[in-house]
Amino acid sequence: MELEYIVCNLCGISREKVLFHTKIGNIVRCQICGLAYRNPRLVEKEELERYIYGGIVNRLPWEQINASKQKFFEDTLVKINRAMRPGIMLDVGCGDGFFLKLAQVSGWDVYGVEISKLLVEQARKRIGTNKIFEGVLKEGIYPLSFFNIVTFWDVLDHLSNPLATLQEVNRILKENGVILIRMRNALFHVSFSVLFGKITSWLHLKPTVFHLYSFSPRTIRNMLEKAGFREIGVENSILTSGDPYRQGRIFGPLGIEMIKRFMFAMFQVVYYLSGKRCVWSSSIIVYGRK
Repeated sequence: MELEYIVCNLCGISREKVLFHTKIGNIVRCQICGLAYRNPRLVEKEELERYIYGGIVNRLPWEQINASKQKFFEDTLVKINRAMRPGIMLDVGCGDGFFLKLAQVSGWDVYGVEISKLLVEQARKRIGTNKIFEGVLKEGIYPLSFFNIVTFWDVLDHLSNPLATLQEVNRILKENGVILIRMRNALFHVSFSVLFGKITSWLHLKPTVFHLYSFSPRTIRNMLEKAGFREIGVENSILTSGDPYRQGRIFGPLGIEMIKRFMFAMFQVVYYLSGKRCVWSSSIIVYGRK
């Protein structure tokens, strides 16, 4: 296992505070811009290999994960189709193509990027062999100003260089094209881990998740602006249903479902009472325009 130390991907400065320790590196927060990230971390080659050859992917219950996200995907497509005519869509980290198939049925010409060999095979069966690229977006395979919309569903925080990826998205989007991102919210995950980490560990619960990065509404806004986007918005995301990752343990799927609904309702109340300024849900939706 080879680790590397990095500077902040947003401001480019190495001035950080350790928030807590993990088995692979620390979760730190940049003291200049506030971005949270893992440092040190696995070198990119080893990080990618965890996904490419299926070690992580094979352990995930994809049918349950897709079912848990289906309502979110369907509701999101309704909103997308109200806002713009179906055109050309790219889903980065498209998994087995579940979302792309829904988008294709609703009239979109769809493309996907995925690094897992297993998921690429499944996505190509769903969508078409020439529509799914096996690799990473930064390889620059798409032409300038090609897509109407590019989506990231719980993917951006896995990437080694999210800023470079967002800059590549800006290149391949058409003028006025849209980027749409769902991601974990650092305001929730970092705060919850710092305040309640010991309690949840004792209860064998895993309510918080950290990958290579953890964005707050402020840091993702700043990164999108730096990548050339405008009209940026951040909202609470509806939560996925059930407990497909089996992290609820003692509460079971029904208990986790009830907790999720209560928490989302609570965060929505805070969101609207604050004039849409306080975005505290565990997951957020972020959008911007080229």
